[in-house]
Amino acid sequence: MILLKSSLRFNLKTSVRIILTVCIFVIAGNNVAFSAEWEMVDFPLRENISGISIVHPDTIHMVTSGGKHARSYDGGKSWWGLFVTDNIRLEDVDFSDGTHGIAVGHKGRMSYTTNGGASWIACNWPDTNAIFISARQLDKSSAIATGMVGNGNGFRSGLGLRTSDNCQTWSSFTLPGQAIGDMYVFENGKIVCLSIGFMNTSLDSGQTWDSKRATDGKPGRLAVFSDKFGLIVGNSGMVASSKDGGKSWAPYDIVEDDINLTTAVFVNDSVAYIGGTKNTLMKLINFKSFEPITLPEEFNIWELEYDGRYLWAVGSNGKIARLKTK
Repeated sequence: MILLKSSLRFNLKTSVRIILTVCIFVIAGNNVAFSAEWEMVDFPLRENISGISIVHPDTIHMVTSGGKHARSYDGGKSWWGLFVTDNIRLEDVDFSDGTHGIAVGHKGRMSYTTNGGASWIACNWPDTNAIFISARQLDKSSAIATGMVGNGNGFRSGLGLRTSDNCQTWSSFTLPGQAIGDMYVFENGKIVCLSIGFMNTSLDSGQTWDSKRATDGKPGRLAVFSDKFGLIVGNSGMVASSKDGGKSWAPYDIVEDDINLTTAVFVNDSVAYIGGTKNTLMKLINFKSFEPITLPEEFNIWELEYDGRYLWAVGSNGKIARLKTK
């Protein structure tokens, strides 16, 4: 359990330090360097940013490959944070409101907070071979996590967990395929996730699931939607789109096979962005044209998030870029 807090704060212009002796970092600074339409946002850690959750345009949470959580209450101008794990990689973070959130990662690590990340309480899964790659805090007491169980040479099985008592107890569910990917939650509460060629849908917070093959069984990492329009992205440059709410999918052959697409997001019904390794960022317009985007600095993009005002791209070596859309 981590319950450390501190009032330490300093300016990035004059000093950049991470105070490891008390396992806490608190950073503030003048953060924006402009370049074309995209701007780079200063982040205090040179670790991979593996997950982002935006509660409000000014309230941003991120987790890193070093097991840390950072939060900003001023749109990224300053950051406060804590160690959530002892340097074990975190993969995702999600908040349902300003106080209730969950963070998950490797070696079965799971933690929750009821105070906006000021402290985190461990609720780890006992199997340390488990890797959780996605989590959603559905409300104050309910959450769901998905991932896989490894055996040292690959994936043995997919793993899905749900809780309705604030992470005190967990029940597991199985889906077809050897790994369960990132989840997408609609405004009406419907949950969608992929599991090695299958599209899985739940209408009751993960208690029951309907599974159907998607994209001819090709592996996808993530499915995102905007009304009836959908996108699937995955490894080896995989992209597929749907215009009927996911009933049918049309593949694209646009990306080199050695590029893994890790994330996608809609900013409206006709415009989406797709990101991945090798500094890959593309803008998809009306499901017809793909426009490559060059950021002010190069980095692998692990997550894209849209807060209604800014499109955020986060990834390797603590890099953050954002685009003002309104």
